Amino acid sequence: MYFKYYPKGMGYKIAYVGVAVSDSPTGPFMYSHKFLGCGSDEGSGDFCMFRDRQGAVRHYSVRKPDKQFCYGALRDDLLYPAGEYCPLEGIPLHTEAPAMVWIDGMYYLLGSGSSDLPAILCSPYQ
Repeated sequence: MYFKYYPKGMGYKIAYVGVAVSDSPTGPFMYSHKFLGCGSDEGSGDFCMFRDRQGAVRHYSVRKPDKQFCYGALRDDLLYPAGEYCPLEGIPLHTEAPAMVWIDGMYYLLGSGSSDLPAILCSPYQ
């Protein structure tokens, strides 16, 4: 299980991706560790993890502090990023609450605007 993790006493400046593990999909879960997403020392914002049709799992999120939307592959064990993150060109800055879906041969990225910005439907891609 992945979750946003803000260390106590640090406010919202640094946002980690927390990782908890279990032998069952229904738990119980035990905290394992945290990592900084999007290749930033300040981490990442709202995110989604998505397994594509080829089986690769990617972390999609807005990078802090510049609000660029990025993605990066996870290692095969799904516990840490596999390498560098890449910005997704054409995605509006401040895209939050992402969700990825596969419909009729196309991937769709859905998101919301941040803090009173309108909802965003990002372009489909194959």
